[in-house]
Amino acid sequence: MADNLIFPIGFDLESGVKDAIKKGDAALRQIEAAMNRKPIVLRAEVDANKFQMFSRQFSNSIDGISAKPAQAQRIWNSMSFDMKFDADGNLSHRAHIVFDSFQQLTKHL
Repeated sequence: MADNLIFPIGFDLESGVKDAIKKGDAALRQIEAAMNRKPIVLRAEVDANKFQMFSRQFSNSIDGISAKPAQAQRIWNSMSFDMKFDADGNLSHRAHIVFDSFQQLTKHL
């Protein structure tokens, strides 16, 4: 007889979620305040050889890529008018290379 007893239990899931969000936001504010009071400082030694290898790899990252249009612009600005244009007023071969590379680099920026 005791094996057949059934007790209905109800859950208010929505209010539970709202309470959890409120408590979570309060906890995050406390963590943020604690981090602002005492920021974490990490001390590290850097091996120059490994840093150079990282630097070469980093040159292909977003910072390295965003530096390349500036480099193409410097090359363009350093070219004389005669280097940029031929006698007919068309872009020279070298100017085409610089201009096309600049357009390719800035297409997705």
